[in-house]
Amino acid sequence: MLTDLKAEFRQKGTVQFYVRVRSGMAQTAVQSIMDDESVKIHVAAIPENGKANAELKRYLADEFGVTKEHIKMLSGASNRVKLIRVVRPHP
Repeated sequence: MLTDLKAEFRQKGTVQFYVRVRSGMAQTAVQSIMDDESVKIHVAAIPENGKANAELKRYLADEFGVTKEHIKMLSGASNRVKLIRVVRPHP
């Protein structure tokens, strides 16, 4: 479901999008693309001590083929809706 975002990332070297997180789920996975184009993701971690945010970053890093350091949470660290930027590593 992240196909368009991954294509934009490959083309531009960066992509920015909103994520709607539901934490404490059985597994971490994209559930849907919402009408407002935000990405709904279930996260298999509880929202305690940054565990859900860390799991979200791990998952997105894996999906985009970058390290966690290249996943930037621009806003929403303590909210369900987060603004994420993925940046390409510099050679």
